[in-house]
Amino acid sequence: TGHEGDYESHNFNSERFDANVKGTYNVFEAARMHGVKRVIHTSSLTVVWGYVQPEWVDGDAAARPVGTYALTKFLAEQIAQQFAMQHGIEVLSLRIPKPVDIDDHSTREDPILPQWIAFPDLIQAYIRGLSAEFSGFQLATIVGETSKRRWDLTRAEKLLGYQPTCNLESMGYTLRDEPTGYGGAGVVRGDGRSMLQVSWPPLTTVSRTMAHSRIAESPDSDGSPSRAEALPADGHPRPQIGSAG
Repeated sequence: TGHEGDYESHNFNSERFDANVKGTYNVFEAARMHGVKRVIHTSSLTVVWGYVQPEWVDGDAAARPVGTYALTKFLAEQIAQQFAMQHGIEVLSLRIPKPVDIDDHSTREDPILPQWIAFPDLIQAYIRGLSAEFSGFQLATIVGETSKRRWDLTRAEKLLGYQPTCNLESMGYTLRDEPTGYGGAGVVRGDGRSMLQVSWPPLTTVSRTMAHSRIAESPDSDGSPSRAEALPADGHPRPQIGSAG
């Protein structure tokens, strides 16, 4: 059990810094020491939560983090960029929203925020990131496709060839309006609850691809252990605690 990105607590925020800042540094340092050429770094759309609707958000917009979780993910982006500049590691930092398991029909019971993304589209972005032609530090926003999208995907399209394939509205999901601001507990779920247990589905395709590539993935959630290998040998990601909006 973990917390959404809007949750604030002194003790939990300390864990966030350990995982998202210290953990990111440890992963990149391990990548440098072992000669890893490319790192796919998982950032968060919370880094640009400060752009409130209806403002359009560029795919590499300047950071406007709201909340401690967002701040730690922004600092992780800075670490990623520094390793790219100093050590020549190819780094792709993806700002992602909350993923939706479209195979779980219960996820259609409550309205969702318009930026949330289906797992197949999220997986697509990571796979494309493994073989895309780029150098240095690159930043891109990855969101799902809905009638209320206000996050620019042009950069992801040019850099990765990314195109959303899942329109969540056509799959039976209903959208709720974004909050007027993201600076408060419960804004992610929209009902004042910020506790959530997240069970990530198997990313078998991604794990097999990464297993044959010298790719290191940085910590991607609140409190998840840092790691220098993309996924465990069994091909299934560890359960994650915490999520972003």
